[in-house]
This record gives sequence, C-alpha cells and structure tokens, in this order.
Amino acid sequence: MAKREPPRPDVTSPQVSLRQAVGPVIVAYGILSNQRSAASALAAEAQTLLDLSENLLRKLGLVHLLTAGSARPDGPAQTDQADRLVEAYAQVGMSWALVVSGVTRLAERLIDDADWPTARLLANLMTESGEAGVAKHIETLVDAAQEARVSAQLARIRFHTAMSATEVRQAVDILMGLEIGPRRERAIKTFRTFLAASAVNIARQTQDYSAQSLAQDLVNRCNTLNNNPVLEDHPNYGLPEERLFAGLITVLDMCGG
Repeated sequence: MAKREPPRPDVTSPQVSLRQAVGPVIVAYGILSNQRSAASALAAEAQTLLDLSENLLRKLGLVHLLTAGSARPDGPAQTDQADRLVEAYAQVGMSWALVVSGVTRLAERLIDDADWPTARLLANLMTESGEAGVAKHIETLVDAAQEARVSAQLARIRFHTAMSATEVRQAVDILMGLEIGPRRERAIKTFRTFLAASAVNIARQTQDYSAQSLAQDLVNRCNTLNNNPVLEDHPNYGLPEERLFAGLITVLDMCGG
C-alpha cells in the first residue's frame, strides 16, 4: 500500500511534557516484549523510537536544570545561561521532531502488520501531544488499510440470488470474520438479501417446508428493513447479524447443504 507523506511535526513549540515524551516509549517497549525476534523490522523501528526518546529525555532534563531554582546570575553569566537555554530549547524541538517521525514510521510498520489497534493508540498519543496532523495521518492510513482488507475479503464472494449451499456457507464465514465496525455492518446489510434469497432456493430444491418457511422469513425481514432502515434496531422487525447467520446455517443444515 502506497504511503502518504506525513505532515511535518511542529518544531517551533518544544514544550513537551515528560508524560507526552514517554507515551510512545511505553508502546515501543510493549512491542519489543512481544517480538520473538529482535531482528524483525517492527522491533527495529521500536528500538529506534526508544533511542530517539531517550535522547529527547536527556535534552528535556537539561532544560529543566537550566530553568530550575529561583536565583539567576547577573551580567555575562546571565547572558551565557540565556544562550544555553535557547540552544537547549532548540535541541528539544528538533529531538521531538525526530521522535514524532519515529512514531509515524512505527505506526506505518504496525499497519503493514495489521496491528491496527496499536497504531491507533500511537495516533491518540500524538493527539494528546498536540500533533493533530500526524495523528490524522496515522488514522487515515489505518482506515485505508482496513478498507482494503475488507474489500479483498469480500472480493472472494460472488453474491447472487442463486448461490449454492457451499457459497452461502463461505459467504457467512467471511462476513462473520470481518473486523467489527461500520464497514462490516454495511457489507452485511448490502448482501444479506442475496444470502436469504439463495437459502429460499436451496430449501425449495429439497421440498423441506420448514426450511422454506424459515428462509422466506429471512427474506421478508431483509426486504422490510431495506425499505424501512429505521426498523433495524426494532425488537420485532430488526434482524441482528447473529439471527441472520444462525438462520441461514439452520436452513442449510436442514437441507443437508
């Protein structure tokens, strides 16, 4: 999947708190502890982020030391301290930019490995740290990766109203295996009528009237909901996916398909 160019971190405001600085470190340590091979690409990105964060923390410590205490030197000593403080803030800003870039690279690697929850966690940490642009970039990549995964899985199914028992079972397995979310819900609502109509055809071939009645009920409910989407959550008219899938499998079992 082609990577979009991430936005540049804000290096003009190096006011980074200790909590913000160590947030990505916690995630990186967790990744390293779960990696069996320290030579993996994901582990390498996590280690890079740890090194960059350690460097940032050292510079934050220097800023803290330079600004600690109430007493301030006079004359040339005061000017020298001011110069050192300006330089320290500049180094913190640049170090933070490197950490944010490291977070972005690590998130992209996590997305490639389909570890979307951890990538979203990094995006949340960036939002909390004031890097909204970087967070949005990561979220966009996660959304695109998930959409591509769902599209690839659905492409394995040829939906029509005369699907065989094997095709219906395969479709149910794929739909049930999709990650829970809006894309999954849309897919189920889009294709449920094809599955229910196919179940009716299968039942009719076996002359099993109980199976036909159950399958026809599924078709009727699908048609009702397609015409009146507001009834989706109605206890009497709604067709939760558990009921839909259970009904389809029951029809197939009754028909020996």
